[in-house]
Amino acid sequence: MKLKDQHCQVFYDKLTFIYLEMPNFKKAESELETDFDKWMYVLRHLPYLQNLPAALQERIFQKLFEAAEIARFDAEEKLPPGMRRV
Repeated sequence: MKLKDQHCQVFYDKLTFIYLEMPNFKKAESELETDFDKWMYVLRHLPYLQNLPAALQERIFQKLFEAAEIARFDAEEKLPPGMRRV
């Protein structure tokens, strides 16, 4: 989607909005071919993943999965080890 003026003329072609409809992404893990496919897959399925799938073993996805694990921690788990209740 590009920004247009009242006469439907694009007035700034350097800014484009892209809308992703996540429910329409239906590829299975075995069908992932491109980096875009992998990102769509992980964004759609991240809340349901217990382990990082074989198709997403690149370092960027490992770091994303680690960050998602930390985000799931409760308040007690987020405290540094020396400050946690015993």
